[in-house]
Amino acid sequence: MSIQTAQSLHGVITAPPQAIPDGETMRAQLTIGQPRKRRLPDGTVVCREMETCQVVLSGTPAQRALGRFRIGDAVIAAGRLEPDGVFHADRIGPDTATTSFELMPGRARQPRAAERTADDRTPASMPAPARFSHAAGPGL
Repeated sequence: MSIQTAQSLHGVITAPPQAIPDGETMRAQLTIGQPRKRRLPDGTVVCREMETCQVVLSGTPAQRALGRFRIGDAVIAAGRLEPDGVFHADRIGPDTATTSFELMPGRARQPRAAERTADDRTPASMPAPARFSHAAGPGL
């Protein structure tokens, strides 16, 4: 048995997620930044400018990301880095190393595809977003 693996990217969201019109497919674009720090010989740490990367999501992950993530949220995205420098994410979620979060009641079990009705597939019927808070601050 082989386990699938993927490239990942972690950081904080530095700009509001944006919807990108693309025919019938929902697409979202996020900017994720990673703080750069340098330790000086005297032991002090100097924070340099944040390096950013554009992240693009498609389909259901895009719909969910648009409604759930805000500037400052620490996230991890899994996908692939394209030659143009854009990271195409298949999945994105909170970074549990720096973020604490609670799932909303009623989200313990999602209905299986065979159990869903047409009404269950509309964005209005999607569960409420998770609540996020930074435990130690973004990027720490």
